[in-house]
Amino acid sequence: MTILKNNKFIKIYKENLSIKTRKEIERFFLSFAAAWFFKTLLNEFPFFIQLFYLGHFDTLLQNIIINETRFILNGIGYSVYTEGIFLQIEDTPGVRFEFGCLAVRHLTLFAVFILFYYGKWYHKVWYIICGVFVITGVNAIRASLLCIFQVHKPESFATMHDIVFPPFMYLLIFILWIIWVLLWGNVNFER
Repeated sequence: MTILKNNKFIKIYKENLSIKTRKEIERFFLSFAAAWFFKTLLNEFPFFIQLFYLGHFDTLLQNIIINETRFILNGIGYSVYTEGIFLQIEDTPGVRFEFGCLAVRHLTLFAVFILFYYGKWYHKVWYIICGVFVITGVNAIRASLLCIFQVHKPESFATMHDIVFPPFMYLLIFILWIIWVLLWGNVNFER
């Protein structure tokens, strides 16, 4: 306990920020921790994943993302073949839209983070719905780009899928959160 009392960061934190600002910063970290907890709980434990499948949310989300991806690829001139959860541009191996490719983790993280943060509940409802559309649309663009990589640079598909694109999805969630805080989060930082 004496380590925390004598910690230089905590002293600076308490001396330079008002109680209101400290509470808002703490609320941010608590909201983030709750969002990460629920994201992990709902997306990593078989019981909750089975509830997702039983409600047929996976099929609905797969169909939405596959149709959006097909629309994008057809719009830029690629001939696309789809069957079930499989989407393929001619002469490529194609992609499968499994649970991890549906951005359920990102959707959960975003929704819970907004729910636990400041703001009026009716603003939260419509903002979460809009955010779900934005995240799903960006996920369809991501899937389209992965399909295009299979045509033009097939050797870089795994790198793009596993390393390059995931941070962009989290960056999108962060940007959506910043928009929320600035416009509807009712946060007034003061020194």
